[in-house]
Amino acid sequence: MEFKGTKGLNYERLTQVLSYNELTGVFIWKETLGRRVKKGMLAGWFDKSTGYFNIKIDGKKYKSHRLAYFYINKSMPDTIDHINHIKTDNRIINLRSVTHKDNCKNKSLNKNNTTGFCGVYFHSTNKKYIASIKVDGKIKHLGSFNTENEALIVRKKAEFEYNYHLNHGK
Repeated sequence: MEFKGTKGLNYERLTQVLSYNELTGVFIWKETLGRRVKKGMLAGWFDKSTGYFNIKIDGKKYKSHRLAYFYINKSMPDTIDHINHIKTDNRIINLRSVTHKDNCKNKSLNKNNTTGFCGVYFHSTNKKYIASIKVDGKIKHLGSFNTENEALIVRKKAEFEYNYHLNHGK
């Protein structure tokens, strides 16, 4: 049986060629498929450009976290979230099926952030801290504050109100 998002790979073929350890998130080849793929070897490679591990099966490339989810759940969701934000942590406990909208509610802190908190920035013209949050694709202004802490409290309340993941911004 073939599932959406698997590019023709079916569950039977996946489990025929790979074993998956859900405690470590690692795949091992069950068969020798060529001179580079030997039975017992660690499967896949790290792609620096995306930050994900990939595995090639029958000439097609797959992200390892998608194969891990497929291996355990026998289904392939549209979006898989790494709960702890570590793209190489493919333990099944760290993977969850979410909508794209919910995946955006568990993002890492942007590296350009200057305050250290999602949705809080210092507005240099009016010398205030601004708090905002994205809701249904639109930025919602939460207020201007004299201190970073005031802005952070309002932002955290909004994250709770709009069901953001506890790891959001970490």
